[in-house]
This record gives sequence, C-alpha cells and structure tokens, in this order.
Amino acid sequence: MSEVLMKVLTWAKAVDELAKALNKWVLYLSHSSGELPDIEKAAPIGLSKTQLIDLYIDRIWVVFDNERDARTAFGKVVGDDGPTKTNTYDGPGRVYAYLSGPDGGITENT
Repeated sequence: MSEVLMKVLTWAKAVDELAKALNKWVLYLSHSSGELPDIEKAAPIGLSKTQLIDLYIDRIWVVFDNERDARTAFGKVVGDDGPTKTNTYDGPGRVYAYLSGPDGGITENT
C-alpha cells in the first residue's frame, strides 16, 4: 500500500503559506461579534458592501502589495481588545485580525 502524502494546515499556517507563496502581505479577518453596520465600523479598511457581507457570514483574506498598507489596515481593525490608536470605535462589532507577511505570521488582535 502506498503512503498518502499530505500536509495539514491550521488556518493561521494557511494564511502564512498564502503570504509566502504570493510574496505579499495577507490580512485575515474573521467576524467576531456585531451586526453588519457594526462590522463596517470595526474594520474600516475600504471593503465593498459585498466584501463586508462575506466577512459577516464567513471570513476573508485581504492581500496587500506592501507592509505599510497592510499594517495600516491592521491597525484600524477593532477586535476583542477594543479600540485602537487609529480606530476609536467602541460599539458591539468586533473583528479578529491576523497579519502575515512574506516571511510568516507577524501579529494578531484578540
């Protein structure tokens, strides 16, 4: 019987692998709490209405060409830690964010 070769990835490892493969910065976003208008305020990074709906019902990966833009977007996302330096929103909406660069995972909000 031949061995089956496979690689098992966690979601974070999958984001890291995507960033490495694309040689880009990837911001993984997952809706944590709140309704759609709250999510828009918790993650004001220029998402279209369709992208916000995708985030509300599932999760999304946002790909950036450079670190500066990726970190700027990450800094605007309000997670369970509450408001950030660049987003003072403190309503019920919360979005989990994980940032990965071409060299792997960088940071997350909780």
